[in-house]
Amino acid sequence: NQAQNRKGRLESAKKQLLRAEKQAEMSKENMGDLERSAKQLEEVQNQEKARLKAIEKDSAAIKDQMFAESQKLFEAKQEEANLVAEISGAQRESRNATQRIKQLDDEA
Repeated sequence: NQAQNRKGRLESAKKQLLRAEKQAEMSKENMGDLERSAKQLEEVQNQEKARLKAIEKDSAAIKDQMFAESQKLFEAKQEEANLVAEISGAQRESRNATQRIKQLDDEA
């Protein structure tokens, strides 16, 4: 009877060991899947970082270009203001000269 108990316990222990080995194998397979998934996610993350870096570089270049263009626009507006002032001064001189000529004609 004791031998049967031992035999039963041995069979039970073998079954438990077999279940544990199967679970270990499944865990090992799942771990491999998780590692592959982690690698894939890391690759995607690295690609996104590189893409973000390229976008930031493009953005900086566009900002620099916008700054340069705004400087050109500012200089052109300054030049325009100077030309308007020169034209206004020339028109004033022309009116004064016309009046002076008329005054001299009237005196003559």
